Amino acid sequence: MRRWRRALAATLLLGGAACTAGPAPPPAPAPAPLDWTVVDLPDGAVPLLVRAGGDGFLVAARTGERASMYRLPSSVTGAPEPVTVEPHSVYAPAARWVDLATDGARVLALGRASGGAHGLPRWTVWDGTPTRLVERPQPFEAFGGPRSGGLAAVGLGRSEVLVGTWDDDGAGLDARVWTRSAPTTWERVPVAPALASTVRLLPQPAAVASSPASLLVAGSVTDLGEGASVVTRAAAWVAPDATGPWEALELPATTVSARATGVACGGHDCWVAGTDGEAPAAWRVVGTTVTPQHLPAGPGTSDLPPAVAAVAAVEGHAWMAYAVQSRSRLARTAGRGWVGVEGPPGRPVSLAAVPGRLYLVAVAADGPHLWTAAAG
Repeated sequence: MRRWRRALAATLLLGGAACTAGPAPPPAPAPAPLDWTVVDLPDGAVPLLVRAGGDGFLVAARTGERASMYRLPSSVTGAPEPVTVEPHSVYAPAARWVDLATDGARVLALGRASGGAHGLPRWTVWDGTPTRLVERPQPFEAFGGPRSGGLAAVGLGRSEVLVGTWDDDGAGLDARVWTRSAPTTWERVPVAPALASTVRLLPQPAAVASSPASLLVAGSVTDLGEGASVVTRAAAWVAPDATGPWEALELPATTVSARATGVACGGHDCWVAGTDGEAPAAWRVVGTTVTPQHLPAGPGTSDLPPAVAAVAAVEGHAWMAYAVQSRSRLARTAGRGWVGVEGPPGRPVSLAAVPGRLYLVAVAADGPHLWTAAAG
């Protein structure tokens, strides 16, 4: 049976701007405080990621040393139910979930374990439905080997994609996209000029999402500059589909150390979340138009950089989560601005929403917890 314990929630209204060009819009009316409760998964499973799809949620977890997954209804009346997880390679049972995507009918997941004489990453890709997830073993060279830079994220839209980096004998690692070449086989798409590294610019993808018209990858670009001047810029890349053509987008920032960490789309609006220095940052992307967002600021400052998670728009709204001191904060679009509410204890790592309900994974001193709250 699911056990609950209460956490205080208070309203946090608009503060300063994290990454802007021009004055912030006037504050919107404060929303009602959220009443957060913690959800305990069966068998002591530890939550890692949460995603919304259809009328429910999926929680990627770890039970002991094994990968596990659970599904939850959009209401609080049902208990978590285990998803059948079928590994088919030696490293798959112990994989740690890296990313997860679902549209309510399809599920795509990425796992990672360390193995071999050198402890190199062993990537596992899984697909299926909200009730059954099956690993699809790939040749080692598909994701690994001396040219591999690693995988970062998975996405579902008109097509299924993986994003990461790969060495194509260029100046450095290129941002790369993988798609299915057969029902159970993944192959790299030829490198696109906009995704390629140069002697000065090194791309690093972190997240991917789809709108009805495009595929959007978010991450960062390290600019080696000249001499000792190194700048990290938040960046995004957009294309009609995985095969391109790709266009690089600038995500404006106020510091020399900015990066995008998450992206989600609702309709044609996409929302990119990240950091600008030690402050949370957000950008709205529609097509190739980028608009910096004014996020609510929390009281005081933190000695740790903010953790940020993005979630798709829900009934015309977007939610984002970030850390202020040792607690999470959530921001919701309201009119032309954002309003904030206090979240549960811990630093947020994953956020998902359907109309009327939020789920958040936050890491506290005693480990990760899965929280939920009703949301208007």
